[in-house]
Amino acid sequence: MTTLDQFRQKLEEATNKSHPREHGKNVDELRDIYPHNIVCISNPLSTDNLMPRIYNPTEDCFIYVFKDILSPEMLKSFLDAYERNEKLDSRIEYRLISEGFIDLHKGQNENDIVIVYFNNSNPAHFAKIANNIITSKWGRGNVWRHGLWEVPLSYGDEVMYSNGRIKESIFEEVIRTIV
Repeated sequence: MTTLDQFRQKLEEATNKSHPREHGKNVDELRDIYPHNIVCISNPLSTDNLMPRIYNPTEDCFIYVFKDILSPEMLKSFLDAYERNEKLDSRIEYRLISEGFIDLHKGQNENDIVIVYFNNSNPAHFAKIANNIITSKWGRGNVWRHGLWEVPLSYGDEVMYSNGRIKESIFEEVIRTIV
């Protein structure tokens, strides 16, 4: 296992084995062994205006990225489909990506706003990118600003980028067929 993979495994442990309010401290403690640029930009207990309470335990990385891209109606239909069958977990996102809901490409372009991380060719994580700054929500925990590979190991080892333009007809068809 490479040093980067070891670090990413430690990130996984730091953010999976405790309450989200502990995650920022846990990740900061890794800095002495694994120098990194990760910053927690949300905190469930914050009263500081510089770190707002944008923590939302019902929101995952897909919703965090696409809530500003999808229309309110599309977001509601996605959440309704998710509620109808919570066992689907990330399979809704997998179907959307595999059906071509957004165009993906390797290599970042200037107008890209979405990064999709793949683990074993399956979409595993979604992040926002703007002005080369990446932010993402790890699980149902906090929102982080981080480098491209400063994410938990389970998020995979391949990324693709998108300008975020969605294909509404594909979205609607996938959501309609969710049982």
